[in-house]
Amino acid sequence: NRIVVRDVAREITDLFSIQKIISSSFAIRFVASFFIFIFIVTILYFFEPNNLVFYVIIFLSLFFTPFDVIEQALQGLSDFKAMSLVRLISFTLLSLLRLYLIYLGADLIYFVACVALEYMIVSIFICIVAFSKNIKFKVSSINYIQVKLFLQESWPEIIAGLCAILFMKSDMLMLYWMSGSEEAGIYAAASRISESWYFFPMAIVAATFPRLIQRKENDVEGYTYSLKLLMCFLFYSSIIVAIIISLVGEFAIQLIYGSQFFESSIVLIIHTWAGIFFCYGITSGSWL
Repeated sequence: NRIVVRDVAREITDLFSIQKIISSSFAIRFVASFFIFIFIVTILYFFEPNNLVFYVIIFLSLFFTPFDVIEQALQGLSDFKAMSLVRLISFTLLSLLRLYLIYLGADLIYFVACVALEYMIVSIFICIVAFSKNIKFKVSSINYIQVKLFLQESWPEIIAGLCAILFMKSDMLMLYWMSGSEEAGIYAAASRISESWYFFPMAIVAATFPRLIQRKENDVEGYTYSLKLLMCFLFYSSIIVAIIISLVGEFAIQLIYGSQFFESSIVLIIHTWAGIFFCYGITSGSWL
């Protein structure tokens, strides 16, 4: 993702090159989604046959993720307004739908379907945005040299991304297998809150990253200074958030989830301090 943002920012005046970048990235993502879907469903067929339908519905969302390349292209063009609106509208619509399903007392499968539906709605809105801004991806624009370059350059990012996901989620799986769903639920409740504020540093880095790349082309000293300012700002912001959550975490858990999730407050307070290192991680990752 960050390589696409960088390359689009570099080619900001060359629409033909941007179309080549978008189409090539889309092709990689779609092919990868197809093989990942087949692999996951095959594995789950043997290990989780009773819940296979749920998994198939959820992982159908993979086929909508290639459209996210449009969002990366718009980030490279320093255009954030449209995609922010898309995400906000999609989130609001699906949240209202989930609340309605809770009101009806609907079965679990309807909530599972909401996962794939949310991805589908986002991808439809992304296509509308792309059409309105004359951003296209065509099969004829797929450049195999570009595909090869993307894969050659991004494999460390792919491995790092996979490791980050495993790092953030393996603890929940281990808890589920070792201590059961109740302990995993208490842990998951806290991690959903502690991870929810991560959108802030991610949004800040996403907004500044293309401008930093453009600045680097002409003013390396200014680029380095701006990067230091960004890291300092996120560092102190994360400390302030961690202190606030440490003070009000217990009250927040009781307010949101109720007293039966009281133990989640301890997890939440410890987790929130990890935000400091998360901020360093995404900033240094973009710099690299």
